[in-house]
Amino acid sequence: GSKTISESELSASATELLQDYMLTLRTKLSSQEIQQFAALLHEYRNGASIHEFCINLRQLYGDSRKFLLLGLRPFIPEKDSQHFENFLETIGVKDGRG
Repeated sequence: GSKTISESELSASATELLQDYMLTLRTKLSSQEIQQFAALLHEYRNGASIHEFCINLRQLYGDSRKFLLLGLRPFIPEKDSQHFENFLETIGVKDGRG
């Protein structure tokens, strides 16, 4: 059986995770930055490449907050997860897993 869901339809747990993530962002980002994040996520969900998404987020977060990218793991579809992991490694974000 295929366990993938359509990209527009997130499971309830992912929605909850995203809400948690947004709460975390509120403590780290300005409201303007949060709007930028939401726009980037929206673009990504609507067909922007994972590469573009990563680069833009990296710019948005900067060095001091790049660890926030780790929290995005649950929202990256399987087809993009390898690129995402490689990107984390490239920018030096490691959380010791794996």
